[in-house]
Amino acid sequence: MKIFMLAEYFHPFAHGGSEWSVYYLAQALIQQGHKVIVLSPNYGTKTREVWEGLTISRFWFPLKIDPQQPKSLSPFWINNLLFFGLVVINIIRLLKTEEIDVIHVQSKSMLPGAILVKWLTGTPVVVTLRDYFLLCPYGACLTKDRNYRSCDVKYLLTKELPEYYKDYVINPIWWKKAFHFMAAVNARITSFVLRWFLKFADRVICISLKEQLIFEQNGITNTRMIYNLFSEPKAASRRTNEQNILFVGRLTPGKGFDLFLEACRGLTSEKTLRIQIIGDGFLKNLMTSQKDKHRQIILLGQIPHAQTLEYLAQAQVVVVPSRWEEPFGRTALEALMLGVPVVVTNRGGLPEIVTDQRTGYIVEPTISDLKRAIGLALKHNGVLRKQILVDMPKLSHIFYTRPLLQHVSLYKELCYPKSNQ
Repeated sequence: MKIFMLAEYFHPFAHGGSEWSVYYLAQALIQQGHKVIVLSPNYGTKTREVWEGLTISRFWFPLKIDPQQPKSLSPFWINNLLFFGLVVINIIRLLKTEEIDVIHVQSKSMLPGAILVKWLTGTPVVVTLRDYFLLCPYGACLTKDRNYRSCDVKYLLTKELPEYYKDYVINPIWWKKAFHFMAAVNARITSFVLRWFLKFADRVICISLKEQLIFEQNGITNTRMIYNLFSEPKAASRRTNEQNILFVGRLTPGKGFDLFLEACRGLTSEKTLRIQIIGDGFLKNLMTSQKDKHRQIILLGQIPHAQTLEYLAQAQVVVVPSRWEEPFGRTALEALMLGVPVVVTNRGGLPEIVTDQRTGYIVEPTISDLKRAIGLALKHNGVLRKQILVDMPKLSHIFYTRPLLQHVSLYKELCYPKSNQ
């Protein structure tokens, strides 16, 4: 089959877990003999190339990004009619030269263009939901206390936006508040538009059971749960003499970065302990103030994915302290597949990846719980690693073999509907 994937960002501009999830799926499909083409905006490189057997086609885009330090652009640039039109034009252009069996939308901003092409050509469309933007621009309302129901406009502007000012806006003076107010209104309108287009997708994929539950609680029920996949397991990581506690992600409250720093505060008395941090965000200043007190804290910044995997493999413990409902939790999966114990919070899809007290620890997103779990993970590190090795075939099946087969089955179901009846 020929699968056409649409992504807002892709190599060499991949900056997060979503882009690498697309990469690993594409590579697995190619190894099975399928052809994969990825369409993405051109942020400043070749228009077309074949990279690791994967065909990448890029269309004109006015802004450029440094591939050495890839980052997300403002949503204003990709959630507008001009961008949707560019997607349509370039999909149709490729359809003239390629016989595509199915379009797989991997990024929400590509959804309208894909649906418009479906109406014009009849090409089936699959959509993978990788965040909760279609329900709420911020997602803070999607909590257990609210039964995971998304907020209305009033709640968004009177409850969520003030919390956003407090947690994410440095020095929230009036013009900053005005800007974020307009951004929130625009994002809400955009989420309504994207959700309307979602109704016309042939299949919708959620990447964890919790994400699927949250979307179902909000009326989106035509979903299938298929986990993200990771490459086939490598050899277990080599232990080092030093104890490395690793955090990978955005340095924000939603990712629990402040909780992580506070939880590590009492652990830094150990001379062999190092706290390594990969990522960037506005809470970097908080990290800097802590670094003055604790020399073991090392900020590595935003680094290439291959280098991130090296640090994951060398870590003693990887911590994912998220407050918000993680749609999946790629960092936790990558660590486990490299043989490294993980401490995660009981948010979103994270508990679906880690087996509590066997491959790591699952805790509440509190300083005390995280601190206790990190200490236990260091103390019982050897035992946890042995149990991860025992569970590796199971992990490989759940997060590689089965998701690959499920994707192929879904594509065939759409491409050859009569043979599946």
